[in-house]
Amino acid sequence: MTLGLWVAASWALPHLTTAAAKAHSHPSFLFTNSGLWDRPLADFASLSLQKAAQYNLLLSLRQMVEPKGVHVGGVNIGGLVDEEDPVMNPRNIAQALFELYQQDKPHWQWESKVGDWDEFLKKIGVQSM
Repeated sequence: MTLGLWVAASWALPHLTTAAAKAHSHPSFLFTNSGLWDRPLADFASLSLQKAAQYNLLLSLRQMVEPKGVHVGGVNIGGLVDEEDPVMNPRNIAQALFELYQQDKPHWQWESKVGDWDEFLKKIGVQSM
């Protein structure tokens, strides 16, 4: 997945950098992640590794393109997505991504959160390290 993210970024970021020169534009490279990037679970070791690599790649991309006017940011999803869940549902995640997109440069956030990873770990019976 990280390779796919790299390919997508390699294609998109030059276009977004060009768009940054236009007034009132919001060129953004947005992503979703989870708590696995910094609190891995043994049963999901390969996914945890991929999420850590993804997070680090995006931090590097942020350093490369934010000075050029491209917003890099994402939503950290703290649990399982469920249409019926009042917090962890696709609508709330999409809304969080849209709110990141709407931000003007002086107010750019790197990350917002939907749900609570520590609460999710407790719910599934895993102690956070």
